[in-house]
Amino acid sequence: MNNYFDDKRPPQTTPDMENSPDNQRQSALETIVEHAPDAVFLVDALGANHFRFVQSNRQHELLTGISPDTIRGRTPHEVPGGKRGDAAAFYFETCRENHRRVEYEETVDLPDGVKTFHTVLNPV
Repeated sequence: MNNYFDDKRPPQTTPDMENSPDNQRQSALETIVEHAPDAVFLVDALGANHFRFVQSNRQHELLTGISPDTIRGRTPHEVPGGKRGDAAAFYFETCRENHRRVEYEETVDLPDGVKTFHTVLNPV
């Protein structure tokens, strides 16, 4: 006898699920990120001090040299890594823990020269 919990097939999506408010919000957010004139990245807060990059836009790639495919699914300790990754994780955690906007500046030596970034994190 086969019941619902024994079924190993992946769940099927329906038109109602594809048009759900959550999917519509996600799609709208992705569109905003992709078309923003500023460098934008999204981070998923998976718990205390546990973060993964979800998305970044073309402007972020142009400024940092890090492609969206390189950053997606990685932690700040993986990309950019080192002291910069530690600092990013600290600021991400401060934003997550306090549920408040966090701003910081960092100066980075990149292949095309030294750049100073003013980063604004907002909890979503």
